[in-house]
Amino acid sequence: FEGKMPNKPVVAMEIWDMAPEEWPANLKSYFEDVYNDPAAWAKKCVEEYGADLIALRFKSADPDYKDASPEECAATLKKVLEAVGVPLIIYGCGKAEKDATIFGPVAEAGEGENLLIGVAEQDNYKPVASACMAYKHNIIANSPIDINIAKQLNILIAEMSTPLMDRIVIDPTIAALGY
Repeated sequence: FEGKMPNKPVVAMEIWDMAPEEWPANLKSYFEDVYNDPAAWAKKCVEEYGADLIALRFKSADPDYKDASPEECAATLKKVLEAVGVPLIIYGCGKAEKDATIFGPVAEAGEGENLLIGVAEQDNYKPVASACMAYKHNIIANSPIDINIAKQLNILIAEMSTPLMDRIVIDPTIAALGY
């Protein structure tokens, strides 16, 4: 009744590049056999649970965990790409300085795969946008509730590269959903 849906909804399942230590036991029971192998974890999500996309989070790159190198992250990405044939969403560890060092090598390792990489925020969008520009990937733009900041972030990314304008995905986790 609200109109046509030209694109069917898809389901993404998130995996980490390391075993999650703080997850509850009831959740671990579904994936504990594949936690230590991100490629197997991704494959299980696709084959057993029907995931349409995989969101790969480079949690091990976090300096507070394993401080994995950009090369280690790129190698993990290649293994996951070999294991599954679904689109990938790539997240860093969530620490802007470290993420800036891993996005370039990861984007290069996934060249030709049309990855969705993020998140780019007002303070750290340049390394993310540069990696996406250089290797023709898509970018996740994330901003707080203020729609003006979301608009400004899109403008800043577009100023770096006009082709990225058609490759920006705005993360609606907060702004579009509201409180």
